[in-house]
Amino acid sequence: MKKIITLLSLFLFAGLSAQTAEQVVDNYLKALGGKEKLASVKSLQKKDTMIANGMSFPMETYQDVNGKIYSTMEMGAQKIVLAAFDGEKGFVFDNATFGYKDVSPEKAKSLKDKAKNLFGYFYDYKKAGHTLKYKGKEIKNGMNAEVVEMHLKEPVEGGVQDLTAYFDAGDHLLKLIEIKNGNNTIVTEIKDYKNFDGILFPVLIETTVNGVPAMTVKTGDVKINVPAPSADKFVKPNQ
Repeated sequence: MKKIITLLSLFLFAGLSAQTAEQVVDNYLKALGGKEKLASVKSLQKKDTMIANGMSFPMETYQDVNGKIYSTMEMGAQKIVLAAFDGEKGFVFDNATFGYKDVSPEKAKSLKDKAKNLFGYFYDYKKAGHTLKYKGKEIKNGMNAEVVEMHLKEPVEGGVQDLTAYFDAGDHLLKLIEIKNGNNTIVTEIKDYKNFDGILFPVLIETTVNGVPAMTVKTGDVKINVPAPSADKFVKPNQ
């Protein structure tokens, strides 16, 4: 009888501690501020600084649930528009010509999805058609992590369709994303979060490629539910 009770206790406690990918993500969204609070956000305006190759580039980005995105970057004394998309059409900066080109139909869909994706792939992942798989617990960079694999419904630019996410088992926040792209391993680590209007946003993100530092993004300010830029911002400049 004692053995039966012991086995039953083990079974019950195992059931209580069992996790699913859905539970991990639910806990993450609660930690950010809760689904109701997140659903109330219709637009974001962020001020970031991107640091790469020892240089700093101030950036500002607007995005909303209608698919609009307007992103600028300062390069020395020059301020360029990285992307301006009104939800249907727009233009992007072309690194090859240092000019602007119209958004192609293929690019339009990815830009619209990116703009509407205010809180990343894990927010409303079911509606987007992404699937999850819980991989258990793992010690990662000294963190006791809950590991979740995500398979995107469609590949993003570069052909990436799978990623592995590590959520802190203590505070439930997403702390690291690992992507395999060909022979490259891209690791994005979220080092810090900050509360803006009742929602936690990443404010320090470091990315490495095959262990080599590639880029750091620092967020200085986030504004919620701000008006969209004026219509003229989405018209390609004459060149």
